[in-house]
Amino acid sequence: MKREGFYLILILVTFTVLLSLFNIFLFQSVSQNFVLGSATNQGTLTLRVVGGDNIAPAIDLTYPGNISYSSQKTELNYSVYDNNILDSCWYSLNSGTTNTSVTCGQNVTGISSSLGTNTWTVYANDTFGNENSSSATFFIESGGGGGGGDGGGGGGGGPELEPFSVNPRDTSLELTEKDSIAEEIKIVNIIDSAITLDFSLEGFDSTASLSSTSTTLLPGEVYSLFLISELLDPGVYTGKVLVSSGNIVKEVLVVLTVRSEKLLFDISLEISDEFRKISVGKNVSASISIYNLDELLEAGEINATYLIKDFSGNVLYEDSEILFVEDRTNYNYVYPTDFLSAGEYVIAVENIYQGGFAVSSVRVSIIDEDFNYLLWLAIAIAVILAAVVLWRSIYTYKKSEKYKK
Repeated sequence: MKREGFYLILILVTFTVLLSLFNIFLFQSVSQNFVLGSATNQGTLTLRVVGGDNIAPAIDLTYPGNISYSSQKTELNYSVYDNNILDSCWYSLNSGTTNTSVTCGQNVTGISSSLGTNTWTVYANDTFGNENSSSATFFIESGGGGGGGDGGGGGGGGPELEPFSVNPRDTSLELTEKDSIAEEIKIVNIIDSAITLDFSLEGFDSTASLSSTSTTLLPGEVYSLFLISELLDPGVYTGKVLVSSGNIVKEVLVVLTVRSEKLLFDISLEISDEFRKISVGKNVSASISIYNLDELLEAGEINATYLIKDFSGNVLYEDSEILFVEDRTNYNYVYPTDFLSAGEYVIAVENIYQGGFAVSSVRVSIIDEDFNYLLWLAIAIAVILAAVVLWRSIYTYKKSEKYKK
């Protein structure tokens, strides 16, 4: 009897520990989600946990830079983006002691720096409470000449400077096989001294070129660089335009989708927002539609090829199948990504048929997300322990019953 009481207490303790661990896990999960509910007049309550957002807004203070200036700074420029809804933005000119609200995405003017060291910070948060910030620490010299005194050596230990801005940071173009392009990329010198810029391509081989390989920009000067390509064969082309000055390198991600001039069948590839930014190991489910554009063509055979490419131009995944299309075909295709690391990728589908080539593509981002291995390990151990205790209790009970008989 004492042994049975001991096992009963052990079962209760194990169950309590397991329930506590489950509550902790549930709290952590729900804290990153929100709950939708509905009720009926029959007294039925339905709750549904909807995936939330734990990714902070992307924010970048682009001007002033982390350098020394010979004149006062009166404006603060920045860029901000969030994959959901931005809630509020604000800035501080004194390391957060005093904060001033501003419309998200609107640059700040009518402000003034002070002599010596300044730290300006711009902040943003989204509707899920995720917050991010970007700062610049710069030095205003007491005079325009060389007698800067102690201020002259102030920049030695600061962060790496970003002396230029690039716009756009990504571009996607849909072309036909006889098109030529000259896509403009604008670079601005955002510091108070001249800079030398170098330009290069990655991933395009000989299918594209740049209008220049280098240039020198004066303070505030704007330069237009052009990505040039002519008479590309049908397909999906991915690559990068690299803009560098010293150790600072900025990338412009480029996707070119090229189809045949005459289309008998067109194609579209679409993914929902939940698959545009995914965690490592999560597959991408895509909705694909193929349309017969020729009223005289009753049906046709199509070779559908599914691709995943990176922005170095590499094909990382390829699969194909033969489809028979009459008027219109809609279907889903799952792109596996468990072999991909965090980064930017392009998923695409190419349709090859007699007399034509159609293509569609979408860019996806794969990100690392923290996983609470210790919590899952604790839950697994608790479950195993509970199973062992339960088995032992049943075994002991059956043995005692057999002994009584």
